[in-house]
Amino acid sequence: FGGGRLPPWWLPLITEALQQRTVVVITTRCSAGGLGDEFGYVGAFHDLRRLGVLFAHQLSGPKARIKLMVALGTARNTSELRGWFAV
Repeated sequence: FGGGRLPPWWLPLITEALQQRTVVVITTRCSAGGLGDEFGYVGAFHDLRRLGVLFAHQLSGPKARIKLMVALGTARNTSELRGWFAV
């Protein structure tokens, strides 16, 4: 639960959002732990990273949302925005 994996049917929706230049951030709903990259099925970390989503790692959803709002307000380009979510 909550390891940052999505059902495969979400991938086309995320792809479409990214093509429209919408920022997509993945986080976890678990109370402890972060996103895992050890799973290799469709919709797992590797597929999402390949698509270009950002990962909030250890942040909860509300904290990731606040961080994204600040990042969107201050980042001057995509590279800076990605830097806000780099490990």
